[in-house]
Amino acid sequence: MERKGGGPGGCARAITASAAELTEGVEPDRRPQVLEELGDPNRVLVRLRVSRATAEYDVAPAGVTPPAVALERVGGQWRISAVRATPPPP
Repeated sequence: MERKGGGPGGCARAITASAAELTEGVEPDRRPQVLEELGDPNRVLVRLRVSRATAEYDVAPAGVTPPAVALERVGGQWRISAVRATPPPP
């Protein structure tokens, strides 16, 4: 994800590119359903702490293990700061 992001629309590009990698081990006939589930924002749990946050799937689609993503607010925009991050304390 970190290599594929950057610039305007970077998060969307990184997620799309990473989804292909995440679903490599999923049976081809199940990939469309898994990709749809990966794109469902209602499945993402965001923990916010001032100008930092983590985002991860509350329940990941079967067959994939998406990493947690750390975000940091910089200049009014959220930026990916790390992948496979641990959630901030409550």
